[in-house]
Amino acid sequence: MSSFMGDPLETWLRRPLCRRYATVVIRRCELACTSVTPDPVLAIWWALGTLNDGGSEFLGVWENPDQMSGLPLEVFGDLHERGVLSVRFCVGNIGGAEAAFRETLRHAAVVPSMQEQLASADAQVRPRHRVEVSQMLRSVAKLGNLQAARAALSVFQASKLGERYPEVVHQWDGALSRLEPLYALDAPLRELVRSADQMASDVSECLRRAIKRHGPFADSTTALDFVVTWLDKAERGLDCARAAALATGRARVSYRQRSISAPDAAGVLMSA
Repeated sequence: MSSFMGDPLETWLRRPLCRRYATVVIRRCELACTSVTPDPVLAIWWALGTLNDGGSEFLGVWENPDQMSGLPLEVFGDLHERGVLSVRFCVGNIGGAEAAFRETLRHAAVVPSMQEQLASADAQVRPRHRVEVSQMLRSVAKLGNLQAARAALSVFQASKLGERYPEVVHQWDGALSRLEPLYALDAPLRELVRSADQMASDVSECLRRAIKRHGPFADSTTALDFVVTWLDKAERGLDCARAAALATGRARVSYRQRSISAPDAAGVLMSA
């Protein structure tokens, strides 16, 4: 991992967390790096944590020197050492790191990202079918219980589009099987998890565009600096958005009061 000793970025990366998180969403971004060999694509992971009251913050950024090995296993040890007390849900595809996550942060569930599932399906269908397939799958994702979601997926499977794209049906069937812990939640907390997933998706897309605008990076340290700086600025934008929402009464306070929401990131991140 890169080091920023004595640098404000190092302070940001090592800042104490010391909180209980309802949700941690883990995402991966790719950056072209001219000094990285043999593959010039550098993978960096970042995490967004959401609290029970809907507040959110970025928990860290990690680079793995071995690009083929996926999410670094030390991520969860890092979060634990920095004071993460508990996590209810980890959202995203963390692959072989799942066992390390469960060992470090016990009593937590790992569930797939519905936003990543939607993006994957979108990439697998022809452009002329994307809107209709997306609408059908979004209707599945929004349902409040597993039985209803499976029934809706069966309707899609029996449709012409479902017959045309059996790989999408198979992928979603597997995702629903892993979402059982999410469907077992009360509606407010389930909505909090979904809101965090949506927010992370918005962040990921805006970060992808920023990386594309920047172009290739000289080395991994420069690339990591860029991601950390961008996320720090985005977090300050999210804080401002949430403060404004609370001031106007648009942000609901706590799932314990049966009413929660994450702040709307639209517009804030685009300028970050």
